[in-house]
Amino acid sequence: MSKRSYRLLPQEEIIYEGPSVVLTSQRLMANLGASNDGSFDEALLTDLGAPKKYNGGKYGHMSRGVGLLAAGAAVLAVEILIYTAVGLSDTIEAALFLVGSLGVAVGLYLIIGAVFQVKPNTTVVFPKMGGGQIVVPFTDWDSPEAEELSRQFAKAKRGF
Repeated sequence: MSKRSYRLLPQEEIIYEGPSVVLTSQRLMANLGASNDGSFDEALLTDLGAPKKYNGGKYGHMSRGVGLLAAGAAVLAVEILIYTAVGLSDTIEAALFLVGSLGVAVGLYLIIGAVFQVKPNTTVVFPKMGGGQIVVPFTDWDSPEAEELSRQFAKAKRGF
């Protein structure tokens, strides 16, 4: 068990422990370490409904963006070299400039999108009977850890 700021109740044992969640025989504690004050979300298992899982985010296209950026820059460089060495007709020069600029622009768009977009994740939402919810995030789509938490929760609710 890692060093965390929660304490177990009498007759309580840990069933599942993840990076930001602990499921015990009596409670669900989540978002451990999310704030520096040591607080976390918790509820008795009897006060929680069946969890729902949601996949969100998407994979970035960093490598494709770098490739398009490089290809667009190469087309622009070739256009400049041919223009200065031989000279081009206005139509060919405009077409090469358009293709190169489009490659650079789309490449930058994909790179920026890969850096700033939400990464793939699975979110498990436990509704509280009195209102509200406990949200537990996991990395990647269809996370095996999220599936295991749901399975262990169902087992704990049934009383083993």
